[in-house]
Amino acid sequence: INGYLPVHASAVAWRGRAYAFAGPSGAGKSTLAAALGHHGLPLVCDDTMILDTASASQIICLPGHKRLKVKEDTLSLVDLKPQEKVAAMVSKYYAEPPGGTCQQALPLAKIFYLSKQSTLNVERIAGAQRIVCLNDSHYTAQLYALARGDEPAARLSHLGAIAQRIAMYRLGRPVDCSRFEDTTQAIARRIKQSPAR
Repeated sequence: INGYLPVHASAVAWRGRAYAFAGPSGAGKSTLAAALGHHGLPLVCDDTMILDTASASQIICLPGHKRLKVKEDTLSLVDLKPQEKVAAMVSKYYAEPPGGTCQQALPLAKIFYLSKQSTLNVERIAGAQRIVCLNDSHYTAQLYALARGDEPAARLSHLGAIAQRIAMYRLGRPVDCSRFEDTTQAIARRIKQSPAR
């Protein structure tokens, strides 16, 4: 595990860089990643993103799941064909990403932390809030912390050092289905036009 960090996020690729969407379960990470596939942004990973932090020059996003795991309402919203259920007791289905997949490790450009707002809004995350964002309560983060054997202070120090190297933003957007396509187009346009940091 040395040099690697799991993040509860899905990511897409654009011009040789990865753009990630993080947030708690139900935040819309997989849904947004799937929708962006219709705008030419292939899937890098879904649900869990593994970052290689060993390089001093850049943080690398490793390719992950080749299929999406989405809820039934996402299938129709994003025009996906359901495959088998993820598990008998899980109300999610596998689906092929509409934009295909990226099979190579890519430098991480940005992480967008998803939130619900009435209008589309992007703002940079600064200060200690960056560490809070990385220190999520997802089971992968908990397993990672146990495997490292870090005390709380050491964990915060470790995450703080990584957070300084990642461009983090809060991405607020409406979750109204009638506005979903317009919102997705605006996010795709922002990714395609934005600098890496």
